[in-house]
Amino acid sequence: YYNPSYHPSMNQVARHRIDILDNIDNSYSQSMQDIFVLTLLNGKLNGTYLELGAFEPINYNNTYLISTLGWNGISIDNQEFLIPLWKKDRPESSFICQDAFNIDYNVLFKKYNLPNQIDFLQVDVDHEDQSVLLDSLFLTGHRFSLIMYETNMFLGPAEKNKAEKILVRNNYKRLIENIVCKDFSMDQ
Repeated sequence: YYNPSYHPSMNQVARHRIDILDNIDNSYSQSMQDIFVLTLLNGKLNGTYLELGAFEPINYNNTYLISTLGWNGISIDNQEFLIPLWKKDRPESSFICQDAFNIDYNVLFKKYNLPNQIDFLQVDVDHEDQSVLLDSLFLTGHRFSLIMYETNMFLGPAEKNKAEKILVRNNYKRLIENIVCKDFSMDQ
């Protein structure tokens, strides 16, 4: 999802090759979401992100690659076994081991001095009511240039529809319906 008032040419950016990709050898995301982010944001360097549902610091992570390009932000996951991995593999990153539903985002954004316009938001918390997070994030007054919102396909369309309504109400438009890693698709 993106807000066209912040990046009016974003639809066109995705159709064109960006120079920064010539210098990138690996995608660390499950389905090249990191490359997708860079492409849609026209190879932006030194951006900001909020990653809800970060999981591992490098493998299958959507912010590791962009963090190597000067991006900074906050990665949040509630699994304690991840703490030593983040300390070892991404010690310069701000990793918070906490339930994303129990965070006061106004306080968090102030503490980490995040701008009102955050470049990339990832929501991947595998919860039947994760759309509630979107509402709480929008109530802070912050905006996001690009939102990657993962819904659990096993929950059915209800959660996806709730999230869609919240995003549309906040003037975001869907760019792509679905990104599926071949390893997890039904037509292997």
